[in-house]
Amino acid sequence: VLGGGSGANTLDASSFTTGPVTLVTNGGQDTLLGTPLVDTYTIDVSSLTTGQKVDVDTGDTVAQDTVEILGAGTIDQSDLAWVNYLGTDDGKTVFEKKGRNEVLEVDGDIFAPGKNLSFLSSHRITVDGKFINTSTQGQAGSIEFLARHIDISNGSAILAEDTAGGGLNGEIKIQAIDDRARFTGGVLDNTGRIVNDEFSLLGFANVDFLDVDIDITDATIRGGDIDIVATASSQQLLKTSDFGNVPYLSYLTAVGAGGIVGAIDGFSAALGLAVAQSNARVNIGTDGTGQSVIVADSLDVLSNADTGVYARPPSKFAALAVGVSLNTARIDVGDAYIMTAEDALFQSSSDAKLNVLADITAGEIIAIAVATTVQVTDVASHIGEEAVLIVGGDLLAAGHTTDRNRTHARADGGAEGSSGMAFAVSVQHGTTEAWLDGDANVAGDISVQAMQKSEDVEAQKSLLFPSVFPGVSATANLGSRSSGDALEDLSSGIKSPIMGPIGKAGSALWAKVFDSGANSTTLKRNPVEWGASIAVLYDENHVDARVGTDSTTTDDRADIEADGDITVAATVSNRPD
Repeated sequence: VLGGGSGANTLDASSFTTGPVTLVTNGGQDTLLGTPLVDTYTIDVSSLTTGQKVDVDTGDTVAQDTVEILGAGTIDQSDLAWVNYLGTDDGKTVFEKKGRNEVLEVDGDIFAPGKNLSFLSSHRITVDGKFINTSTQGQAGSIEFLARHIDISNGSAILAEDTAGGGLNGEIKIQAIDDRARFTGGVLDNTGRIVNDEFSLLGFANVDFLDVDIDITDATIRGGDIDIVATASSQQLLKTSDFGNVPYLSYLTAVGAGGIVGAIDGFSAALGLAVAQSNARVNIGTDGTGQSVIVADSLDVLSNADTGVYARPPSKFAALAVGVSLNTARIDVGDAYIMTAEDALFQSSSDAKLNVLADITAGEIIAIAVATTVQVTDVASHIGEEAVLIVGGDLLAAGHTTDRNRTHARADGGAEGSSGMAFAVSVQHGTTEAWLDGDANVAGDISVQAMQKSEDVEAQKSLLFPSVFPGVSATANLGSRSSGDALEDLSSGIKSPIMGPIGKAGSALWAKVFDSGANSTTLKRNPVEWGASIAVLYDENHVDARVGTDSTTTDDRADIEADGDITVAATVSNRPD
């Protein structure tokens, strides 16, 4: 990385051949000279005035360099003029807003024949009644949107077509993604939408509220391969890619560091409370203002909502662990005309992972452990009555739900313990739907499928060792200082330098209150020992796959034609463990 100052600087990396470089301006009217490799040019235009330019020489290479434009305010045609290309204009131009709640607004039509454009924001992108057009005779440019919330509406058009008809249409990617857990929480409005996710509950609860959405209303999108993807996932704090690309070592580092950071994030002083909500929505032509049109070589519309809930409070005597998972993954297609030359895919999916453990291992005198979880899932791929689909390949409308639940209470009174009580309760409710209610003319197969399944929780023991944990369970035992699991005992040994002082303080207090000797530190064993454990699971799943509504009116019935097979399937693969 080579950076300039506030004045006019020349950043020359043209002789550098070891690898690609990143050249960064800091508000100056600089000259950037790159390598023949795939370089990145980050240009801050916030201090430049109209007519000023930054000179960029991409090294006359066929590689696709990236030119990032920062500080441009609202985006229109004039923002393409901040850069003067000295050599080949072969790169991708990226307009980016980096502030946490920044809105990137396309405020004017943009015509960039054959050029690759990207619009990135950490919060929201809006295109309201504007055209973004990279069409040309020959290879059209690609268009990409990436934010947490994306609105394309009010007569807007996103166009990346080969106007010569040679099939060299550009890719269009519309992606609303928030795929990391974090140390912060969120506030919901009265509709269940997350409006603020910046408060922290560290030390009291582990809260992850993620919300993403894509709204395409009264808009036209025409291009090659079109991807419309909404993903909200709190299952990872750290990823393998954060630690380079060293085989296996990067994975081990990510798993180990993620386990440590996750344990800190999930720490609570008395009550282990973990709440995760992931909302991912895609709406196409649903607001009633006008028909939306999508014409593509192929079309993938995906909505993914994943949660990761982990709670394991430290305690010597009593532990209460509570986990809540709320997942919404929806695709709703209303008044829309969709035509593809190849396949069209509409798939919503949810993966809810709860790993909640109330664990008293080697307690003293008495051990009480209570673990409870609540899981609610709403997954739907709805192609509504007003939709018209003309598909040149196969058509898939699918809803997939995967539930992973470990709710475990373990009360181990230890060698001196006289009583142990363990209670585990889990309530789960899921709805998974795939509907094809509109008209569809398909050259290949039609598949409408709604599927729900239950799987074990995959997690690490002792931070590094992969393992699986099934179902809802409660155990109580006395007379041993072992959990019965060697890796769990090793994990407790690793954590003891942190949690040991807390346990010792609690033990001393218990001895002081309940021992008869004023200065005694020796625990007295009760001659009567007893233990009890109860595990309860209530699991309700509604799965629905259908073609056409239940209307008896002829005009409301779906018109479905396929040259191949038509399959409608709803399945539940679930049993208590």
